[in-house]
Amino acid sequence: MPKSNTRITFSTSTTFSTFGYTLIEILVGLTIIGIIFGVGFASFREFSRRQSLAGGVKTLVGDLRLAQEQAISGKKPEDVKCTSGLLDGYNFRVVPPRTYQIEADCTQGIVVVKTVTVSDDMTLSAPAINPILFKALGQGTNIPEGQEVVVNITQAGTNAVAPVTISAGGEIR
Repeated sequence: MPKSNTRITFSTSTTFSTFGYTLIEILVGLTIIGIIFGVGFASFREFSRRQSLAGGVKTLVGDLRLAQEQAISGKKPEDVKCTSGLLDGYNFRVVPPRTYQIEADCTQGIVVVKTVTVSDDMTLSAPAINPILFKALGQGTNIPEGQEVVVNITQAGTNAVAPVTISAGGEIR
């Protein structure tokens, strides 16, 4: 039998047009977005906790300065215990674990001026001298000369501690 010269040709001129993304491309994109979101969320939580602690410290320092300024000015609260007597100064009293008070210390008794409770995730440590007395008319504090007292704010969960220091001369830092 003779050989035939028949040729079979396949056409490769068919063009495919693709629109959109494949399932793999979509899954890779979603995975990358998920990783970025996860890292961002963790960073935001840490930032939020640091800001919460910093805010608590600023409030505490502000209230210490309020007590100090009221004592320096000699301003008495409108109360029977203070209007008829003399003002000895203003106390800053820590009531552990989460509360502190500013009190006017008058010869007729003590008047609570302000009570503050810190947020649930923070605790206060009572200083070695509690209450701290800012004496009237700029006469200093009840802290012995050359010593300092520290009020620590501790944040639960992170155990971060922020100290606030008060010196014998009344410097708050």
